[in-house]
Amino acid sequence: MKAVFILMALCFTQSLSAQIEVKNAATFKSYLEYGATDSVPAVYFTVTVTNNTDKAIPDIDVSNRSLHLNFFVNGDNRNPISMYNGLESTQEDHLIHPGESDTYQWMWLFKDEWKLEESYGETPIVHWTYQNIESNKIQIDIKRQEEIKQ
Repeated sequence: MKAVFILMALCFTQSLSAQIEVKNAATFKSYLEYGATDSVPAVYFTVTVTNNTDKAIPDIDVSNRSLHLNFFVNGDNRNPISMYNGLESTQEDHLIHPGESDTYQWMWLFKDEWKLEESYGETPIVHWTYQNIESNKIQIDIKRQEEIKQ
């Protein structure tokens, strides 16, 4: 009986992951910090969750983000603090309806004090999960500040 339940749960998860799309993108551009006069190079990691099911799913706004979304670097969970708080406006029902998408973005600044290479190596691999459904993985080169195409 236990094996049947596990098999049914596995089939449901695989079916759901085929209908919920989780995409990861990396964009390299400058960031102007508040009160600064010079911009800083940065990489923005953007996750987009698309609901291709026939039922609404939880969104990734501030109220649901930390419950359903995770950010991984080199296979380790590295959720940024902004996953748990934020000032963005949220939809009233906190859902992604069928056919809709929701997006969240996190960035790293290429600043010496952030010690990115020390923390993650020269070419870390990053990805997201939404309800345990994995996005594509992206490898970046911290020194060159570019994505490594695979």
